[in-house]
Amino acid sequence: MPIKDSGSLTLTEIHTEFASIGDNFGSKPYSLSEYRELPADIGLPTSGAIAFSDFYGKSNTIYVTGADWIAISSAAINSLNNIQDCNLWSALQLMGYDNPDRRYDVTIPANYYLWGSTTSKAGLTIPASMTNTLVIRNSGNIIGKGGKGGNSNKSGAAGGPALEILTTAAVTIINNAGAYIAAGGGGGDGNRGAGGGGAGGGVGGSGEGTDHNGAGGAGGALNASGGNGGGASQAGGGRGAGAGGGGGGADNENGKLYDNGAGGGGGGGRILPGVGGAGGGGEAGENGGTGGSGNNTGGAPTSNGGGAGGGWGKRGGQGSTASSSYGAGGAAIKTTSTSVVVTNSGNIWGTV
Repeated sequence: MPIKDSGSLTLTEIHTEFASIGDNFGSKPYSLSEYRELPADIGLPTSGAIAFSDFYGKSNTIYVTGADWIAISSAAINSLNNIQDCNLWSALQLMGYDNPDRRYDVTIPANYYLWGSTTSKAGLTIPASMTNTLVIRNSGNIIGKGGKGGNSNKSGAAGGPALEILTTAAVTIINNAGAYIAAGGGGGDGNRGAGGGGAGGGVGGSGEGTDHNGAGGAGGALNASGGNGGGASQAGGGRGAGAGGGGGGADNENGKLYDNGAGGGGGGGRILPGVGGAGGGGEAGENGGTGGSGNNTGGAPTSNGGGAGGGWGKRGGQGSTASSSYGAGGAAIKTTSTSVVVTNSGNIWGTV
């Protein structure tokens, strides 16, 4: 925290604030004159006389505000400020900072989205190049990408991570009330009917029967539902939704072998918390599963219908076909570091 604003100061108090910079600042003996070499943005004299009073209110920590984030937002999506596949150090550089070795205290504002565009990229990545203590105060939405629903008789894909921490430095995550760190939901199992897409914009699977087949629904944009899966009356498509998409229905053509259809899975949305989509209707009650709402697992289908997409951070629904399976929910916070501390007053959905 910053050095006090008034009163007597000691060299020990000054040293404690700036020792983490390293080099000569981390060892004794020390004197006021050596602090002329501190980064210029701290605001100390770089030449001439230097006094204890010059250190009032100074800090080695850089405080990043919500206004800083809004200034570097990408083009708004559905009127929402956002950054896709955000690398924290790249974002800080856009704000004008040039030293990844400083301590940063970062506030992400309400209704701001940091979102992953693929399941291999987190909504926010803290890179290994940031080597000093970090505090992330989240009041916004850090979200992963939903897994694709399985095509007919194919497995659903796993959801992607919301936040990935690659640095080994100490990181404190403070998730405030109303905020989300939400991994992508897993795609539903593709039975005969296709699987629904996971929450986080997962695409629905496509039907691959011999007739009456439907394409998968598209994943939803920020704060929007996914698209409906295609189909026909005999094998209806799963409904797109704000969270997990519904599984596609199946057409068994009254039991005739090799003459069947498959509805497409509904697309997963990017609404928080979001409601799951209804499963597509199939002939003889072979209906798709209901998509997972919020932080709930995707529903299982009836008979040969497709499994539904999982809600945020949850797996998709399992079908009856042994050769395929649902996609797993993603990680809310993905890291191998042992120096991460998490305080949560909001919603953290997915593994940590």
